[in-house]
Amino acid sequence: MKTKRLVMLLFAALLVSGISFSQSASAYPGVAETPYTAISLQNDQFYSGYILYPNYADVDWFKWTNNTGSNVNISLFLWSPNYTNFDFVVRMFSPDGSSLPAYENEDGTIDSFGITNLLPGATVYWRVAGHNGTYSLSDQYTTWIHIN
Repeated sequence: MKTKRLVMLLFAALLVSGISFSQSASAYPGVAETPYTAISLQNDQFYSGYILYPNYADVDWFKWTNNTGSNVNISLFLWSPNYTNFDFVVRMFSPDGSSLPAYENEDGTIDSFGITNLLPGATVYWRVAGHNGTYSLSDQYTTWIHIN
């Protein structure tokens, strides 16, 4: 419960501070539907989008590559509006392209995932989809990445 409160406070602080938001591009299936067409996000860049169809007929993929030249710690976040439940799956690839263990979260309004010591050149992908078929024609999810 304390973690959710902290994440909600962080989200509110970031909203007030004017951190950049991306325009929603996922209004229709076909945008960012695979890791190959994933939307690249930058540090503290927010993205809001829709999941318009149930049962994984519409998903959105995002990515970030560690081009900093050093190991970094990152946090990924996903916020679902009231009465909807979107989830994310995180996949990581090392600089040589080999797959690292994946993570799939449970249901909840705010989901977060931390990665420590992500190697230079490693890429993190995360997929946003409806939990148990959740979708909405009017409620947007918001996802973002923070590099510590």
